[in-house]
Amino acid sequence: MAESKAEAPGAKDAKDASAPAKGPNPIITMVLVALVAGGASFGGVKLGGAAHHGAEAAPKHSGNVMKPPGPTLALEAFILSIPDASAHPHAMKVTIAVELEAGGHEEAAKVFIPRVRDATLAYLRSLTYEEAASAVRMEKARNELLERYRTVGLPGAERILITDLVVQ
Repeated sequence: MAESKAEAPGAKDAKDASAPAKGPNPIITMVLVALVAGGASFGGVKLGGAAHHGAEAAPKHSGNVMKPPGPTLALEAFILSIPDASAHPHAMKVTIAVELEAGGHEEAAKVFIPRVRDATLAYLRSLTYEEAASAVRMEKARNELLERYRTVGLPGAERILITDLVVQ
């Protein structure tokens, strides 16, 4: 009985030789190598392509230089409550600056601030929460506010800048 429990010294080596070698699965290794190679290739193309496109892009933009802005009329923040679709009120804070045409006079525009604030509040109160939270709608709001400012007589208004927007 003692002989059946005890194994010959060479028997264990025979079992180890017949068992497959332990190590990482070759399929997983190939997939990992392919992912690393693909990532390196993608990064190289992006980095190399960015430097290449950057050199080409400079001459294209040299002919289309934006003119410097004129004076900017910064308005105090607007804090109001706007409803959502179910009439639940939400707080909104908006800070707006009006860019005037180059050569425009900020002092001449300052006398229109009460009219501009009134037009702005009337417009902002007409918005819903969903509209105020939409980036696309805010682009439309800039254009509509510019038209309202021109209608109230603000001289030389060229662009509306929304410098702060918080909608809760």
